[in-house]
Amino acid sequence: MSSTYHLRLLGSVSITRDGLPLREFDSRKAVALLGYLARQNRPVERSHLAYLFWGDKPEARGRRNLSHDLSLLTALLPGAFQTTYHTVHCTLATTGWVDTARFEALAAPARRAAAGSEGRAVQASAEVSDAWFTQRGLSDQDAAALGEAVALYGGEFMAGLYLNGCPEFETWLLREREYWQRQVNTLLEVLVDHYALRHADEQALAYARRWLELEPWQERAHRSLMVLLARTGNRSAALAQFEVCRQLLAKELSLEPETRTIALYQQIRDGRLGRETQARRAVPRG
Repeated sequence: MSSTYHLRLLGSVSITRDGLPLREFDSRKAVALLGYLARQNRPVERSHLAYLFWGDKPEARGRRNLSHDLSLLTALLPGAFQTTYHTVHCTLATTGWVDTARFEALAAPARRAAAGSEGRAVQASAEVSDAWFTQRGLSDQDAAALGEAVALYGGEFMAGLYLNGCPEFETWLLREREYWQRQVNTLLEVLVDHYALRHADEQALAYARRWLELEPWQERAHRSLMVLLARTGNRSAALAQFEVCRQLLAKELSLEPETRTIALYQQIRDGRLGRETQARRAVPRG
């Protein structure tokens, strides 16, 4: 009976077999090799892998080192690799479970739906606070899938991993980290918009806070949080959030808040945004 593997790359690398955690790898390069091959999900030339991880060595030496680390991986993960003399294929994304593959499967349909309707105007009858958010055209099922994808993001891709003397791999790793950071931030923005326009404010607040944890300099995230705090009756917290934004931008980027952020602050300070929202909610519907 074949084993079932679960590989996590979003955050610190970890792998389980049939629900039980496997021992830590003895070789950092073996961990890097596993992550790289799992992300490729296709046959990769051994010569390319030797160059990627042992580019400072003669090719024959690099291929021997590759064979050694592959033997470690295949012993630890039997059935997870298809190898030939020329290529190596890690099949975990199709025969097992890999968080990055699951993330992309969950996010793709919802992203297409959001892209098809991005920028749609909010109806004129909507609350003033709704104008700060974008219609995304997601179904509740789409939003649930995006929420599941976001929950998979346990931190930086292959967090804590680095390889000295492997500049090509380090370049790839940096690109992957930036890619996954962008992906999760985009999904969080979409989720904030989706739930805010449905006035599911607790869910919208949770996603806005998570967005700011990952991208603290993103003014749109600050504005979203300010609006949500104000319209849930937390005016002082909304004003304090503006100050957090202002200080962070000044300290980290030597910038002032955008005009829109200042205008929102003034609306909240003067009671224009929160007051209208509360008044509308007080009107019986039916």
